[in-house]
Amino acid sequence: MATTSFHPFSRLPPELRNQIWEEAVAVERTVIIIFKREKPRYQKCVSGRQTYSGAPHRRRKYGVKYSYSMTSPLNNPNGVLSTLAANKESRAISLRHNGDILGLNRGPRRNRRTIHFNARRDAVFMDCHSLHSLVQFFWDNRNLRGVLIEGIEDIERLALPSVGRDSRAL
Repeated sequence: MATTSFHPFSRLPPELRNQIWEEAVAVERTVIIIFKREKPRYQKCVSGRQTYSGAPHRRRKYGVKYSYSMTSPLNNPNGVLSTLAANKESRAISLRHNGDILGLNRGPRRNRRTIHFNARRDAVFMDCHSLHSLVQFFWDNRNLRGVLIEGIEDIERLALPSVGRDSRAL
């Protein structure tokens, strides 16, 4: 009967453990990215301007704001690196081999969800819906300066859906 756990792993010499972790993270992956446009929120925008009498005149505008999310599915065996969560030494080795990150630039850095990958080795896959949402994201934020998605300029290998049923979704 085959087993998937090896309990005396922690008693192995550190050099051998590190070699095993190196082999585990040094594989070519296809990282699936799901980029979604969430439901719209309506927000009130107040713009003030002076009237002829000198009293401020407030005109209310209502705007639509979309939020976006970028994730990698947990059920994808190639997407999420389980070596990041195993222990300290596996995390250090995994981050050394997968030092590139993808993440939306919003909020404090520690609250941001990032996707670790190796830009030279791994292919990043987005389906048609994710690519469409990505275009909408850049269009909605066209007036903002700076990098909106951290690491997007590092992607060297982009995998796209083949022509078929999924490509007609756009």
